Amino acid sequence: MELRAPIRVALDSLYLDPNNPRLAAVEKPGYRDPSRLFDERLQTQLEVRMRNSYKGLKALIHSIVNVGWIPVDAMMVWEHPQAPGKYVVVEGNARTTALRSIRREHDRELKRLAKARGRELPAELAVVQELEESVEALGRVASATREIEVYPVAARSPEDLFRSLPRLLGVRHISHAQQWKPYATNVYIYSLYKQIFEENYGDERFRLEEPLLREAGALVSLHSFKVRRAVQAVVAFNRFRAAYEDRMPEGERLGEMDQNYFLYLFEPGHAREQFGLDDSDLWLDRDMEEVLFRWAFAKPREQGENRNVLYAVIEKRG
Repeated sequence: MELRAPIRVALDSLYLDPNNPRLAAVEKPGYRDPSRLFDERLQTQLEVRMRNSYKGLKALIHSIVNVGWIPVDAMMVWEHPQAPGKYVVVEGNARTTALRSIRREHDRELKRLAKARGRELPAELAVVQELEESVEALGRVASATREIEVYPVAARSPEDLFRSLPRLLGVRHISHAQQWKPYATNVYIYSLYKQIFEENYGDERFRLEEPLLREAGALVSLHSFKVRRAVQAVVAFNRFRAAYEDRMPEGERLGEMDQNYFLYLFEPGHAREQFGLDDSDLWLDRDMEEVLFRWAFAKPREQGENRNVLYAVIEKRG
C-alpha cells in the first residue's frame, strides 16, 4: 500500500537523496524544500560522498558493465509534489551513482576513441580495438538505462514520506543482510528520533524522552534502549569531533568507526560509570572528552599498531 505500481522514468530525472545515511551529515535537509534536494552542486557532492563511503561502488560498476543492467532489487523513488517529474531516490542511490558514472565513462571513451582513430598510426590499432570494446560495453548499459523501472512511494507530502520510509527501509537496512554500517544506521535512527521530538516539542532543548524513543523504535522494529544508544552515540561523537578534529595527530582524522568508542561508553558498565554517564546524557562533559582524547586518540594510529590506551578494549568489542 505504500508503493505504487512500477513506472519507467528517465535516468536524468533521478536525484540522489541527501537524507540517505550513506550520504548525509547528521543535520540533513529533509524533503520539504525541493531546491535543497535537486541542486546540481549538491548532487555532485553526493556522488563524491558515495564514492568515498561505499567501497563496493567500483565492483558494482564493473559488474553492471560486464554482466549488464539487471534490476534485481527495487529502485524506490519519491516524486516531489512541488517539482513534478523529479524523483528523489530513496532506495538505490549506489546504483544510480554507478549508472551516472558509466554514462560519463562512455562519453569519455567515445572522445578517446575518436582521437585514436584520427591519428591512424599502426601502433594505435591495439588501442583502438580496446577502446572500441570498452565503448561497446559501456554503450550497451547507457542505452539500456536511459529509462529505469522504479517504484514510486505513495506519499503525498514530506510528512507522509517520513512515516513511510522507516517501514520501507528500516528492516532492510537495520536488521537485514543489506545492513547499513553502524554509523549510517545510527544517524538514520537519530534523524527519526529528532523529527519525532521536534513534532512534539518544537524548538525546546533536545533531550531523550522514553515515549518518543519507543515511538522511533517502533518504526524500525528496535527496542527503545537501542534507539537511546544510537542517539547518544551520534550526538556525543559529533560534538567530540567538532572539538577535537584539529587536535588529531598529523595526517589523521576522526572517522565513522570512531563512533564505536561512544557506543561503548554509553553501554551500562564500568566505563560508563567512570565517565559519569547515565541514560539521560547526550554527550560527555568537557573534562571527560579530554580524558577520552588522551586515552584513545592522542597518539598516532599507525598501520598495524595503535598505542592508545582504549584501542584494544574497543577493538575487542568489535
